[in-house]
Amino acid sequence: MKKLLLLLALLAPPAFSQPSRLHDLKAELVRVHSLPAGYSRDTVQFRILKDMMRFYADTNVDSAFYYRDLVIKHCDERGLEKEMIYAHQYTGVLYQIKSEFYQSIRFYYKALSLAEKLKEYKSVAAAYGGLAHAYSRLNQNSRALSSCELGLRVLNTLPDSMSYWERLSLLNVQGVVYRKMRRLDDALKVNTAMYHLARVKPYDRWYESHGLHAIGLVYKELGDIPMAIQYHKNALGIAQKTGSVELEGNILINIGDIYMRQGKWKQASFYIDKARRMAISVKNTGIETESYEKLYAIYSKLKMPAQSLLAFERYVSLKDSLLREKNEQRIEAMQEQYENARKTNLLAQQVQLMAKTNENQRLAQSRNLLFYGLSVIVLIACLLVWHNRRLQGKNRELERKNAEIKAALFKGQTIERKRVALELHDNLSGLLSAVNMSVQSLNPQSLTAPEQSVYQNVKHLIQNAYAEVRNISHNILPAELEKEGLPVALKKLIDRLNQNLPLEFSLNIAGLNERLPPEIEYNLYSIAFELVNNVVKHAEADFVAIQLTRTDAGVDLSVTDNGIGLGQHEQKQGVGLQNIYTRLESLGGYLDAGPGDNGGTRMDIKIPIEAVHVNGNKVGLKNG
Repeated sequence: MKKLLLLLALLAPPAFSQPSRLHDLKAELVRVHSLPAGYSRDTVQFRILKDMMRFYADTNVDSAFYYRDLVIKHCDERGLEKEMIYAHQYTGVLYQIKSEFYQSIRFYYKALSLAEKLKEYKSVAAAYGGLAHAYSRLNQNSRALSSCELGLRVLNTLPDSMSYWERLSLLNVQGVVYRKMRRLDDALKVNTAMYHLARVKPYDRWYESHGLHAIGLVYKELGDIPMAIQYHKNALGIAQKTGSVELEGNILINIGDIYMRQGKWKQASFYIDKARRMAISVKNTGIETESYEKLYAIYSKLKMPAQSLLAFERYVSLKDSLLREKNEQRIEAMQEQYENARKTNLLAQQVQLMAKTNENQRLAQSRNLLFYGLSVIVLIACLLVWHNRRLQGKNRELERKNAEIKAALFKGQTIERKRVALELHDNLSGLLSAVNMSVQSLNPQSLTAPEQSVYQNVKHLIQNAYAEVRNISHNILPAELEKEGLPVALKKLIDRLNQNLPLEFSLNIAGLNERLPPEIEYNLYSIAFELVNNVVKHAEADFVAIQLTRTDAGVDLSVTDNGIGLGQHEQKQGVGLQNIYTRLESLGGYLDAGPGDNGGTRMDIKIPIEAVHVNGNKVGLKNG
């Protein structure tokens, strides 16, 4: 299963979900200020803020983060170290709900460090459980399993009555990891143990439901679909009583997934759409994204192109920027081509079988029967040619629709980049200008020497922030890139760099006598900008050469510096390089990194572009 909310042991199941409970908590938060100052008031205020944070976790994650900030601030100001462990751990849970697992890991390690320092062993085990779940979601299964084993080892030193919730949490993640590692017998044993433990006092409905759900997932992997559906539906009935949208949504998605595998598209759409509506109501981006991804496939099978396109566009817009964006249209086209090829092979096998049958008949029949047999073979060959032509026509139609969807997606992204750039330029730049004017209205002569130093630093920071906002808004979608093309945009970028940086930049452009497709121009500009940014940050170079060349096969981009070279960092890929690889994957291009001719580093980008010809004349360009 793709989405799984890990409830840490110390994070007991929510005991409230009604609006009246939220009203009571807000009233308590107002009344607590009338209590005498001291440790008692601090702990009461922490409890109220904690309950409000947990209340919103299943209804509005953004509001949950708001109260998370209040909890951390309160613990920090009052020196509540044990309570701060809880704050860090629940922050990890909230980031898991949002599918931001690296952030989740960061806060679990904060909680683990503080819990070990204070010798709070239950919290240590809970932190290991959180780390195990986050590592599992990132497919780092060995680390996840190691975290589970460390957490269970800590719990074995404590009485069972003191480690009930923590043990459930760790068994939960351990079962997930075993299933991902295809150790299905181990997964079934661990999930069954979790289910039975949840049914004993103090009794936990969430883990009871999730235990049934996890067992169903194992049976699905084992191919026992009836058992899988039975366990999932039993789990759904219990999940609806827990108030956990995350759990109920995951079960609905997995039931829908089983029906998808069986080709029961209407039943699948019922469960998936129900999960989608639940996710939207509580702003759960993870479940919403997964729902749209599956609805896209379902609507495609149901021959509902408008709904399929809408679901796909919504799915793409919810993906985490360009780092994890995938071209689902290309995948679907490749799958369709595979199915067409498979059908063609089956027809070819049928023809061969019939030809062999006719050959046997010719040996036993007269010359007339031989003639009739040959006629049948010719007829079948004609049918095969006709059928192949139909398949080719369908493939061309699929390619055309795929191109239309990609064009619409790129157009939408361009519009959104323009809007973001305009918002940065008009709103944030205006706000920074207003702040700058307000600061300048101060009389520095009336300030002390330290205050004057602070005043000058603030002015300098505001000016830097204003310049950064302008650079960001410009680089999101440079106006000259859209109006004048890639060569002009790169020249202006290099001119700005030569004016503002101590490095020397050179640019050489060859063969670009006409505009490239907009998608290629924008991605090449972004790749060049990212490579130059990497050189400025890491290369320790004083000269950078950029070469952009249009070739018969496509377009080549080369960025060479005279810095320290790749060295021990050659295998490391930061966010910048991952972003470049994602862009190149969408364009069918590749990157080749190596040492330069005179030391330093050379980055070579190659993107294929097909020239379209009609009657010997080039009429356009086509990428991929």
